[in-house]
Amino acid sequence: SGYEPANYRITPDDQLGVGGAKTKFTDNIAAIRLLKQLQQAGAEVATPDEKKILVRYVGWGGLPQAFDSKNEKWAAEYQELQGLLSPDEYAKARRSTQDAHFTSETVIRGMYQGLSFLGLGEGGKLRILEPSAGIGNFIGLCPEHFNAKFLAVELDPTTSAIAKYLYPRALHINNGFQNTNSKSTIFDAVVGNPPFGNQSLYDPDFPELRKFSVHNYFLAKSISLLR
Repeated sequence: SGYEPANYRITPDDQLGVGGAKTKFTDNIAAIRLLKQLQQAGAEVATPDEKKILVRYVGWGGLPQAFDSKNEKWAAEYQELQGLLSPDEYAKARRSTQDAHFTSETVIRGMYQGLSFLGLGEGGKLRILEPSAGIGNFIGLCPEHFNAKFLAVELDPTTSAIAKYLYPRALHINNGFQNTNSKSTIFDAVVGNPPFGNQSLYDPDFPELRKFSVHNYFLAKSISLLR
């Protein structure tokens, strides 16, 4: 292929997160079908047009009805999803409805405006950690003058695989943040929208955080990895 793989740049034309539940479901299915075609073909990169389909994947955080066998209005979608995902992928997708919530473009742009205001991005190359990256919208909306190299950690395999095709220049880890050995890596910034909940996680590198709720664990570990 004649082009250098580049990280996708999200623009307002992508209309991230726009549309009702059925539209989001359709977008999710289109992205998963394309992902599976790319994987089966052994494709190392996605084309710009393919990335436009992948970037509209919003995950399942707002769509628990697609996993509800008793919801008659979603019977067709329930069947389609069961046919598309392997049992393991399906179980992980259903589990993700609890905390894989979409972060709006407005919020992400606002966060980067705040970081720019604080002077981030003026000193050349940045190393940025995204500890619950989803499909990487924080990468796709990162200002170009940040000149950032991202480490994207994402637990869900489908979501992480989409992120890899969208952002080939980032380093991707498909695992839980608690299983990511990152004590030796120091970052200039951490961005993201962590999972929220009362459950706690055990991290062998940070056993002292085991009594923290999941969001406080994400915040505390992230802070300790900053330069």
